[in-house]
Amino acid sequence: MYALLDNNVVADDKLNLLKNRGFKYGDGCFETIRVINGSIVNAELHYERLLKTVQVLKINFGQLKFSSFKEELDKLISMNEMLNGARIRYTVFRDGDGFYTPDSNDARRLIEISPLIESGYRLNEKGLRCGICSDLKLNYHTYSAYKTLNALPYVMASIYKKESNYDNLILLNSEDRIVELCNSNIFLIKGKTIYTPPLSEGCIDGVFRKFLIKFLPSIGYKVVLDPIHINAVNSADEIFTTNSISGIQWIGAIDKKRFLNSATQQIFSKLILTIF
Repeated sequence: MYALLDNNVVADDKLNLLKNRGFKYGDGCFETIRVINGSIVNAELHYERLLKTVQVLKINFGQLKFSSFKEELDKLISMNEMLNGARIRYTVFRDGDGFYTPDSNDARRLIEISPLIESGYRLNEKGLRCGICSDLKLNYHTYSAYKTLNALPYVMASIYKKESNYDNLILLNSEDRIVELCNSNIFLIKGKTIYTPPLSEGCIDGVFRKFLIKFLPSIGYKVVLDPIHINAVNSADEIFTTNSISGIQWIGAIDKKRFLNSATQQIFSKLILTIF
């Protein structure tokens, strides 16, 4: 059998990668993992989230132990000689064929790595300029907390971000409550209390988010997981974002509202000492 790829005739057996269910149906999940000085950051948290995600998606991942998971990542880092900063993408997709109904639940996985300019986490010197995304809404559903291959809302939000010349956009749910940003979770500082949306608002269960929520009480902050209406940004002292690749990034402006970053700097300085 033959197919057309960009109007070129290609034999069916040359299209194996494009014929997988990850490509056809977004049937899978992924982890984005930070490497600093050749070492994996939060490896156990990524492993735990990956196992939970494949379980929810009913993908048969087999008996991959944490030691084997980490050995795979270390092997990838070593053979690519990534001794400084790098980003790993660990993709799992359901094997087999079928249409919406798969004929197999077995897993295949693809692990990729690319270098980063920064060898470690660095707090941004200039605050992020953020807008509020009005073109789409994120809402809670059974799979909203997981990093599945169905990432179209985040792709479109990132396109809107680029078109509007912002560094990032705040994404809301249908109740005009804050969910997250295009590529990161969000935290609002008010005195010694830090607020972040719960998973029930529709945000991703971020690995760095989980790490930070556990860390903040040790340096004197109370963490509150409550719904946050977008109007709450006007009374926040500071706002910052988190993800596994960038760590913490502070927001300098949301539309016309300006923010400083003194508390965020202190949190970052104390947090960075605990990474390794």
